[in-house]
Amino acid sequence: MGRRQSFLDLSYGIVIGGIAMLALLIIVSPVVVALMTSFTEGRSLKFPPTGFSFGWYEQLFDATKSRPIHRAAENSLHVAAMSTVIGVVLATLAALALTRNRHRSARFADNLFMSPLVLPGITFGLAALVYFSTLGFRPSLAT
Repeated sequence: MGRRQSFLDLSYGIVIGGIAMLALLIIVSPVVVALMTSFTEGRSLKFPPTGFSFGWYEQLFDATKSRPIHRAAENSLHVAAMSTVIGVVLATLAALALTRNRHRSARFADNLFMSPLVLPGITFGLAALVYFSTLGFRPSLAT
């Protein structure tokens, strides 16, 4: 019985390890392709590459050519910083309140606070964009 259990453990480990490696490959390969493309002279990746160049990075760090990208990065960092500060404060207050309260309403609030974990962020972002656009709001930092 011990030998059979070890074979099942080994086969389980191999299958789960293979699935994890496949998932890692699927996640990492687009990043590798984009990184390889960023060092070529052309607009797309060709095998063999026509040449090695830092031209795309020169354009990225040139303030006049890539000002919209710099503004987008600044906006993203601003929104991320503000979201982090607000989220930490509200989550800390909610956690302190929920740990001291065992009522049914506290359990409901706990489930309500955990519900964003069920809905992926990108799906929520797209839904919010469609919702605000339907209401007539233009996309901005506030929305």
